[in-house]
Amino acid sequence: MAERGIDVLLVTNVENVVYLCGSGMFDHSWAMNFMTPIAYPSVIIIPRNGNPILIVHDVFEGVLTQAHAIDDVRVYFERGRDEEQPYIEMVGQAITNLGYANGTIGVELGCGYTTDPKIGMPLNNLLRIEHTLPNADFVDASEILRILRMIKSNHEIDCIKRATEAVDKTFAHCFEVIRAGMNEQEIVNVCNRILSEHDVRPVWTLAITGHRRPLSPRPNVKLEKGEILFLDLGATFAGYHTDFNRMAVVGKGSETQRKACSDIDAITRGTLKLVKPGISAAEIIDICKNEYQKRGLATLTKHDTRGYGVHRKIGHGIGLTLSEAPQITTYDKTILEPGMTFCIEPTLEAHGAVYVVEEVAVVTRNGSEILPKAEGNLYEI
Repeated sequence: MAERGIDVLLVTNVENVVYLCGSGMFDHSWAMNFMTPIAYPSVIIIPRNGNPILIVHDVFEGVLTQAHAIDDVRVYFERGRDEEQPYIEMVGQAITNLGYANGTIGVELGCGYTTDPKIGMPLNNLLRIEHTLPNADFVDASEILRILRMIKSNHEIDCIKRATEAVDKTFAHCFEVIRAGMNEQEIVNVCNRILSEHDVRPVWTLAITGHRRPLSPRPNVKLEKGEILFLDLGATFAGYHTDFNRMAVVGKGSETQRKACSDIDAITRGTLKLVKPGISAAEIIDICKNEYQKRGLATLTKHDTRGYGVHRKIGHGIGLTLSEAPQITTYDKTILEPGMTFCIEPTLEAHGAVYVVEEVAVVTRNGSEILPKAEGNLYEI
């Protein structure tokens, strides 16, 4: 804050509020279902000098104070659509009492990236807060919070590892349970049940048979003999996410199917072996292109199309959300540091299917660590 000339942070983005209050206890909390909409924002005021202040709707007071991360908690009440929202005046008064009515206030305005933290209150209410502090200068502070959340503590990494272990166990079990004739929705239900049995919360379960197209399960599409199953699982432990996939075939896989899966697994792992602190997220794309070329698949790196692909994007950061900074794209120049966590998922289209072996990794002092233990080979159902 001092380096950027910011006197006060005004934090309203729900993930940032949860992060600063002690994220773990919110994973299974009913409150998260109500906190995500911005109708009842929680606000954290962090002065450059002094203690933080939490301003919270009375419905969430008990949940947000359980972490004991912020001692000064002030409560507002809902008073009806046509009355003044009381937190607006409370925020202005708190900043004035801190001595920063004429200061620089940092807000999560965002710079344009999809992963930038956004404000967690109605825009009109933020404008009204600015009106109560006419001599203050409001500036974007999303980068401060983006950087804070990118570099995970050992505790945060342990939570991601716990979620990853549960998904590993689910892959080991689910391919023994899934059978030909099941539809995509039934496969999703099986996986979610197994995930829950391992004390994590399923948040992203994608089962696609044949060629990858839809991103939601189809109850009218059944898994048939000889078909490829793309199974991508995401789960949280204590609020922290994991997200990776594995591939399977119904019956005995052909040599070409097994080779395609082996190739993309080798490309993914070969890329991660060369990841280390000091390179940029964008440089991972170049490393990945070289891995394709080593295997005689260079033509796949030359197509200039949009969306996911080694030409533009092969992954995303992971933490309190399924996709956060850094993004593994040609345009993200973030320099990797120990403690950053991300997923990469380059693709290989062959034989009527898209092959992916996504991995979750953490940047270490000397390189990177792949967290999933599930084999990347083609499983057989």
